[in-house]
Amino acid sequence: IIEALSVGVPVMTHGSFNKFVKNNFTGLLFEEWNARIYATNLYNLSKDKHKHKLIDWSMNAFNISKLLFEKKKYGKSLVEIYKKLSE
Repeated sequence: IIEALSVGVPVMTHGSFNKFVKNNFTGLLFEEWNARIYATNLYNLSKDKHKHKLIDWSMNAFNISKLLFEKKKYGKSLVEIYKKLSE
């Protein structure tokens, strides 16, 4: 999911963790796995002539990933984790 968002690819997934995938903002987030719901949503997205949703979600995904995984911030958090592990 992280890799997809970081290159601007909207994600369709299920679960309750919405830090990365925000429903109708960076993709689609469903409560549980349901093949019919996934298929219906993929079909509906494919019928969007101008692909506005996908383009918007793509930009949102890329921008969110830049905020969440900014190199210096991410690097500092890894250093903190390593420090705690070495104590």
